[in-house]
Amino acid sequence: MHWYTEGSNNYTTLRLPLVMECEWQQKRKADKKIPFSGIKYDFQKLLVSNAELRLMLFNIEKLKDMEELSLCFTDNIRNYMHLEKGSAFLFIGFFAKGRKLYYTEMFKG
Repeated sequence: MHWYTEGSNNYTTLRLPLVMECEWQQKRKADKKIPFSGIKYDFQKLLVSNAELRLMLFNIEKLKDMEELSLCFTDNIRNYMHLEKGSAFLFIGFFAKGRKLYYTEMFKG
């Protein structure tokens, strides 16, 4: 999903304030042996987007999942060379068993 602002001419994009990815399946069928492959795959789309704010919404099965995914997200944000300093990311992990949301934000340093 994305929000954008058009110019006075049709199909002239002025701004892209928000891009969002939502992934409820932790693993992709093709990558069953890789932990969180479904979430990591969709996060790559956000990483390369040219938006002011990037939001990732995903399902976690255990509270520890959020910690492990945070390490992956941090590593990708830090190492992606085409990402501008200060680029903003928001993460929401939905823990269905506990009926809770876990939120964190990250910025390119």
